[in-house]
Amino acid sequence: MNNNFSLNPKQKIYLTVFAWLAALVLLVVLIAVPLVSQIKSDGSELAQDKQDMESFYKEWQALESAQKDYQALQGEINALPAFLPTSEALKFIVLIEKFAQATDNTQTVSVINKKDLSSAKKTTDFQISLRGNFPNLVKFLVYLENAPYYNDVKALGAQRLSEKEGTEKNINTGDINTILTVSVYQ
Repeated sequence: MNNNFSLNPKQKIYLTVFAWLAALVLLVVLIAVPLVSQIKSDGSELAQDKQDMESFYKEWQALESAQKDYQALQGEINALPAFLPTSEALKFIVLIEKFAQATDNTQTVSVINKKDLSSAKKTTDFQISLRGNFPNLVKFLVYLENAPYYNDVKALGAQRLSEKEGTEKNINTGDINTILTVSVYQ
């Protein structure tokens, strides 16, 4: 039997080298490329998880700090009377300033003149303007709710500050301006 398809030793070497290179390329394409792609994907997922964890840790620290601040102020708050004496509106304003400072808000407080003096409920009305971010507003409202004076939030208006306002007044983008009308019982 005559074999028409016989290879000389040089051709056999080339064929063997080609077969090994083809197997190596196939191995790289089928195993190494997906593996590298999976490693990149896992790495970016790990980096995102690390950022999320760091963000959660910072928020947790801020919450712990707010709780410590609240506990520090709680003794002071409990020492105050439940009804605001007519001549001591300044104490309530100072309390609001402490709450704003503890919650990283800037504030302005003003007393609103009452036009209806025949009302059965005697209250002193305050207008509080706060600037800060939304979580700090919520913290402020919690402080206000737990204030030692009986109070009632009559109106609350919040508006996000634009980038233009933020750069002009040295306020962070995303901060909000909130106007509260609060009645404190006397």
